[in-house]
Amino acid sequence: REDREWFLGALELLKPRLRTLKDFSGSKRAYFRDDFLLDPAAIQKFWKNSLLAELLPVLVEELAQLPQFDAEQAEKTLRALAANKGVKAGLLINASRVALTGEAVAPSLFAVMNLLGREKTVARLRAAIDHLPAQSE
Repeated sequence: REDREWFLGALELLKPRLRTLKDFSGSKRAYFRDDFLLDPAAIQKFWKNSLLAELLPVLVEELAQLPQFDAEQAEKTLRALAANKGVKAGLLINASRVALTGEAVAPSLFAVMNLLGREKTVARLRAAIDHLPAQSE
């Protein structure tokens, strides 16, 4: 029952972006499997800021420690971190979207986080950290 509800929720989230059944195995694979491709153009565009090497690990730890993990709490956490560090939230939103979906354009990042759940969200963000440019001095 839980898997069925999750699947229906995923379909609802993705419906506006699905055009053919091939989208499930292609561009939307990240929602259903952990082995998905990252769009090189999205990486080049959204992972180039060296501040991400400092900020993404902090975001990961804060998300991992949330007492309640849902879209609202994830958004509050990300936006508070951005404000605290004096950067635009979009820097973290766009970088995280690529890490979680492999794409530059996707449904709301926080809806995606909620759909994937804490464990997958944190694991995918941690995996992305190793591929970010080093912070410049």
